[in-house]
Amino acid sequence: VEVNTSENYDDKIVAKFRKYDSIKDSINDHGKFLTENKRYEESGLFKATHYTTQAQALEDAGYATKKNEDGELIYADILIDLIKKYNLQLLDREVQEIK
Repeated sequence: VEVNTSENYDDKIVAKFRKYDSIKDSINDHGKFLTENKRYEESGLFKATHYTTQAQALEDAGYATKKNEDGELIYADILIDLIKKYNLQLLDREVQEIK
């Protein structure tokens, strides 16, 4: 599907997004996308053991090109801030305790 959005500071674009029949289909395809594109492995995404280094690896691999008004990449910062805001890092701890 095509959606009006902004990727970088103060710009507007029409971007294409995938549409799925279910959340499961979306999650499976997202995992496939990450593992089939070597740039994610090369950026260290799968070796990163902390949410901050995983967020930075996503940005380094070019997952998103969000920039601020100074042209600096900020995707990792935004993602990390959201994780902290909603205490999502606690989910990592719960998963580690289950293992």
